[in-house]
Amino acid sequence: MNNQELTEARKLLLNWLENKLHAYSGLRQKEKMSKQEKMEWPIITEGAYKDKAWMTIGRLDLILSRGCSGDYGDFTSLNRNTLRSWVNQFYRDNQNDLDKEMRKEIAKTRSEREKEVEYWYELGLRKFKETYTRLKGELKGKEDISYHSIPQDIEYADVWWKVFEEAGLIGCTPEIMDGMLKAQQRQMDAEVNNNKEFHTTVHPMSVTKRVNNILVRMEVAKWIMQDVDIDDLFREFKVESIRKRNFFSDLSTKS
Repeated sequence: MNNQELTEARKLLLNWLENKLHAYSGLRQKEKMSKQEKMEWPIITEGAYKDKAWMTIGRLDLILSRGCSGDYGDFTSLNRNTLRSWVNQFYRDNQNDLDKEMRKEIAKTRSEREKEVEYWYELGLRKFKETYTRLKGELKGKEDISYHSIPQDIEYADVWWKVFEEAGLIGCTPEIMDGMLKAQQRQMDAEVNNNKEFHTTVHPMSVTKRVNNILVRMEVAKWIMQDVDIDDLFREFKVESIRKRNFFSDLSTKS
C-alpha cells in the first residue's frame, strides 16, 4: 500500500470500529457495512495494521465487546481520532488475558472445523465406493470397458488422482502424459473456439485436470474388468490413510 491507500484504509477501518462501538454499546449504528465492505475488511485490517502482528478481526471484536462491557473504563464517547490509540492501549494492558481467550476460541473453531472435514472425508470415500460398486454391477460381463463408461464426477478437483498416484496405483510415462496433454489441449481449444471469431487457448491447468480425470477413469475401468474388490485394494495400498493424511494436512499446519 502507498501512503494514500494506507490513509484510506485506516479511514475505512475507523468507520468500521465506530460502528462496532455503537453496536456493542446498544446504540444505533451510524451506517451499516455493505457486503463488499465486509469482504474487504480483512484486507483493510492488514493494510492499516500491517506493523502490528497481533491485530486480527477476532481480537478487535473481543477488545470492543469487553470495552463496552465496562472492563476497561467507559469509552462509548471516544471520537475516531482516539479510538485507534484506545484499541492499542487496551491490548497492551490486557494482552495475556485476551490471548488466552483467543486461544480458547481458536481451539473451539478448530474442533468444529475438524468435524466438518471429517464429514466431507467420509462422504467422499463413501460416494466413491458406492459409485464403484454400482458400476461394477452395471458393467458386469462386458469384456472391453473404456473410461467413457465411467462418469466424470467419480473424480473431481484431482482429489483421487493425487491419492492414487501417491499410493502407486496410477501413473504413466512422461512421454504418454505429454501426448495426452497435447491431444486434450487441441480438443479443449476446439471445443471452446467452436464458431468463434477470435481464438482462445484453454489454460494448461484445466487441460491437466481433464487428463488426470481420464487417467483415474481408465484405472477404475481396468479394476472393474479385473473384478477388483475395492475394499481389498484400498487396504493393500493404504489408500484411505493416504487420503486422510492429505485431507487433514491443512488443519495440522494451523494453530
